[in-house]
Amino acid sequence: MGSLAILIILTYSTATHLRNAIWHDPETLGYDTIKKSPGKGRVYYNLGNYFAAQDRIDDAIEQFQAAVRVRPNSEEYNNLGLAYESKGMVDTAVEMFRMAIRWDAANAEAYNNLGKVYLLYQNRIEDAMMLFNKAIELRPDSIDASINLAAAHIRGRRFHDAVPILETALAKEPGRADAHYNLGIAYHCLGNAGASNKEVEILRGNGSPLADRLERFMGRPCDRGR
Repeated sequence: MGSLAILIILTYSTATHLRNAIWHDPETLGYDTIKKSPGKGRVYYNLGNYFAAQDRIDDAIEQFQAAVRVRPNSEEYNNLGLAYESKGMVDTAVEMFRMAIRWDAANAEAYNNLGKVYLLYQNRIEDAMMLFNKAIELRPDSIDASINLAAAHIRGRRFHDAVPILETALAKEPGRADAHYNLGIAYHCLGNAGASNKEVEILRGNGSPLADRLERFMGRPCDRGR
């Protein structure tokens, strides 16, 4: 697959409260709550999210596993899959994302995350695209899934298909460095040097380290494949 297999940027979805929740001394509070109410799965889940945000992945996995034992839930399986993937345990991550979908067939985040694992680690381009499209069907506002769908098109050398998806995503969220980066790759591989250089300028103007990475990619021919 050449350099594209390394250089495209993909984006995971995470549970919204993992991004937004505010805890005060969450570890102490979490363990204290577990001691008092060991049958409440949400407590294990929240503590697992805290550990994941602190990059304490083994501790996060322990809490997510406890959560699914107490109260199996799609969100728990989704975040457990993210934790396993971060440790390189791809097959187990795939199993967890599938479980998340089994528990909730409308979990757009799980479809997106499973699609990314398929694309990034297993080169299952068509399967990944189906999953990204499903995530978008469930959540049309999902910029993450749209960027990943475009990345799948780039991986499959369908550069013309990737461009409008990325342009639409950037119209909604102009500051997305991952979208600008992938769009620069698509333009470069289509032979549009002016447009790809513009993406470098945008990234550099935003202070993104992806500007240098994209510029290095543009310094060599693109393997267009087909």
